[in-house]
Amino acid sequence: MCVIFLIFGHPKYKLVVAANRDEFVDRPARRARFWDSAPHLIAGVDLGQARALTDFRNAEEGIFPSSSDILNSSIPTTQIVETAGEERSGTWVGMTTDGRLGFLTNYHNQELSLKLDAKTRGHLVRDYLVATPQPDTSEYVNAVHKGRCHYNGFNLVIGNFLHDDVWYVGMGGLHGRNVEKLEKDVCYGVSNGDMRCHEGGWWRVHLGRSRFRQAISESNSRHELVETLLRMLKDKTPAIDAGEYLRPQVGICVDREMSPRKNYGTRTHTVIVVENNGDCTFLEEDRYMLKMGADEDGGPNIEHGAWRNYFEFKVDLDGDGGGGGSSSRHS
Repeated sequence: MCVIFLIFGHPKYKLVVAANRDEFVDRPARRARFWDSAPHLIAGVDLGQARALTDFRNAEEGIFPSSSDILNSSIPTTQIVETAGEERSGTWVGMTTDGRLGFLTNYHNQELSLKLDAKTRGHLVRDYLVATPQPDTSEYVNAVHKGRCHYNGFNLVIGNFLHDDVWYVGMGGLHGRNVEKLEKDVCYGVSNGDMRCHEGGWWRVHLGRSRFRQAISESNSRHELVETLLRMLKDKTPAIDAGEYLRPQVGICVDREMSPRKNYGTRTHTVIVVENNGDCTFLEEDRYMLKMGADEDGGPNIEHGAWRNYFEFKVDLDGDGGGGGSSSRHS
């Protein structure tokens, strides 16, 4: 599960994104940074597909990796890993200094059977963002649409927000369409069901879109907006009839305590804000740290906290990738 809110072409901002990554806490990943293999790209790296320790079907059947499995995979969840195999790993959300954006959520539908030999969905985001020169977005989207049978269900949004050229492709599009160009200055929200720009759908999308719009309207600066959206992403308020943790009634933030073995929930918050002059803040905050060893019950040793990964840089408004220098802070 994940949830993402997006607006581009707003009168106050070129781009605003607020995203929660919901995942098994022990799935290997690298924190966001500018990639060595693609210096124009900032994104995290999902290292779990190289060794699939847990998948959605395993979760439904109650099969989870042991602590020794995780340690043998050698990559703690939220630590910065210097050698990450960017060329073979995917990502869930990222952007470039030339104005490209990409994000992905899984699409859950009981009518869609799970493909055990499916291609890695995170490559759909990665391949668009690493490409030089920039690919034609509509051509890329149509190619993805034609090859969608090779993947498990997904919602993919990619495009150049500087040119108002942002597209959706996947299994749960607006108005029943699987490929659609998105409109500027419209608030979109998507979790693991259909994408939404109007009322209805999953509770967390309904609640989040309302608070997302309010935050943009009421915030007086980029930094204030970033902090307001981060607080929004931590909201665990469920619908009144919330049940099991994978149901659509869960809150914007999914607490791992709700999962059967307490090792699944919202792992990472990401907020991206780009002002009209190109100034950008990219904030990533991890909620959990996977520690060495096992806990007292023999499971993964998980520490709860708030580890920030903070970047400020310039997006090149001419779109050639030559944005200004970046600064970063880790805490």
